[in-house]
Amino acid sequence: MRALGVDALLTRRTIGTLAVVVVALGLVALVLNLALGHLPRTLVGSAVLPDYLAHWTGGRMLLDGRLDQLYDPEVQRSLQTGITGGAPEVAWFVAPPLTAVLYAPLAALPYYLSCAVWTIVSIALLAASLWLLRPLLPRLGGAGYGVVVLAVLATQPVLEVVGIGQDSALCLFLWVCGLRLLAADRDGWAGAVLALGLVKPQLFVLVPVLLVAQRRWRALATWSAGASLLLAASVLVVGPGPLWVWLELLLSDRYAHQVQSTQAWMMQGVPSFLAAITPAGATGAAQAIGVVIALVLLVAFAVAAWRAPREALLPVWALAGLTTVVTSPHLLGYDLVFALPALLSVLDRHVTARVRLSLLLIVALTWTSLVRHRVAGGLAWPWVVIAASWCTVPLLVLWGVLWRDCRSLGAADDDRATLVGQPVG
Repeated sequence: MRALGVDALLTRRTIGTLAVVVVALGLVALVLNLALGHLPRTLVGSAVLPDYLAHWTGGRMLLDGRLDQLYDPEVQRSLQTGITGGAPEVAWFVAPPLTAVLYAPLAALPYYLSCAVWTIVSIALLAASLWLLRPLLPRLGGAGYGVVVLAVLATQPVLEVVGIGQDSALCLFLWVCGLRLLAADRDGWAGAVLALGLVKPQLFVLVPVLLVAQRRWRALATWSAGASLLLAASVLVVGPGPLWVWLELLLSDRYAHQVQSTQAWMMQGVPSFLAAITPAGATGAAQAIGVVIALVLLVAFAVAAWRAPREALLPVWALAGLTTVVTSPHLLGYDLVFALPALLSVLDRHVTARVRLSLLLIVALTWTSLVRHRVAGGLAWPWVVIAASWCTVPLLVLWGVLWRDCRSLGAADDDRATLVGQPVG
């Protein structure tokens, strides 16, 4: 039944038209949220670019020399008072000290000007990433690639990244740049670029594993050198103290409650998903089972990557990206932007009902995430499961498709074009 008749409805023209409408509505909503609000609060009651505010705060505290208080939420709140209108909540800066160094130049600007600059940068990074991805997508990257771009821009994670000022677009850009450099046999530069991903380490944690699995020793060497230089520069600028405070923060009860628990409904990894769909008394056990499943997926990924030919670039790196998403203990909905290369890759390689329906489910579930949370987030079990991030299920389906691709690559011929990105059916 051709994906329950979805294909007959979602033609290129229909997808393009819907995408234009969604992007236009998103831009109108963003403008109205600002124009109808009472600055420093927006119409919905939040600060302008609330997530960016946390990063700006880290950079501002670095410039002010308040390094001994870099992760103190009360000190951060006092700094943000003029921007949030004295709201009780704090946009808590919990990123590694290196991120404060990255945002320091932007934090030297007045907040609203800094927001405008960051928004322009984010949109430019998204556009550049999609442009760089095109040569790696033989089927999707043809004459109709404009529709693909529109469809991507109309997804909820992309619009959220721009609307709240997250840094996922930067991470996507670094990942795609590294991928393109590897495809061009410029492994040294690729390793150096991928090392910059340490600004958000949870998204780039599998990079060294993957470089080892593919025997890309030159890339591993430059990645190691780049990571060491970044760590040294971070310690030189902020000192070793904030680094230890940051590591302790990640293990603190306050972080577990304020970041992990309260945002669990937005997290995409298996451990968080299982915890969100089980009764309160079984949450610990569910998380433990989720960790075990995540470890199994990580081992399966590592074995598949090791056995795949070195030339198997896009399939293996796509699997790495999706493995990062489904196994991470802290990866929120907007970070699905990072999974775009993997999702586009699987769609490019497989024109099947399973893949198409999985992608459509991800689109539907991300767009209904906030509504489901508002409706069912405060309800008792089992109704609270409605609010969970069910995207984990179709993401696991697509992970299985990519894993089978990588398992079969050992028997593929050595033609580079085939291994880099040729569709398989």
